[in-house]
Amino acid sequence: MLAFLNQLDIGAVDLVGHSLGGSIAAHMAIVEPARINSLTLVSNYGLATKVDVDYIDEFIAAKRRKGVKTALKKLFFDGGAVNSDMIEGVLRLKRLEGSEQALGTIADAIRAEQIGEARIELPLVPTQIIIGKADKIITFDDALLAKIENLTLIENAAHMPQVEQAAQTQSLIKEFIGQYQDLEHLQA
Repeated sequence: MLAFLNQLDIGAVDLVGHSLGGSIAAHMAIVEPARINSLTLVSNYGLATKVDVDYIDEFIAAKRRKGVKTALKKLFFDGGAVNSDMIEGVLRLKRLEGSEQALGTIADAIRAEQIGEARIELPLVPTQIIIGKADKIITFDDALLAKIENLTLIENAAHMPQVEQAAQTQSLIKEFIGQYQDLEHLQA
């Protein structure tokens, strides 16, 4: 990602990452904090959270519509969000050459990163965390989450608050990014 930003000659950015993408975004902020104006982590694992690795195995093993539907429903507070188009899209992606191996590699990496007890390791950039309160994929440590300054637990949302409570999630992201864009202009 950093090489991609360099190739496009893009300087500092506001990053938003969901789940594994959040872990990647957080790593970018740790590696090159000067390049990150703000960081929003949505249903991210690794920050006072743990991942249900059994879910990952279930998702990888699902090869037919019924199995994929069952796995996808666990991502949502209201399983009604899972429709035929979503199921077919996932099945198409899972049928791509190399996708099963890639998913297995990701699962192995997540298993290796699982920790004995949750901890907080926020990057040294302005960071907010958004979590669906009913998330079944990641579990979080309430005592540690209470120590995070910019944390929002979204009601009626699970692992996909950006889908289930899109307006609220977008508003939180825009407001947070706006705070740091204003500061950037004042400093210039």
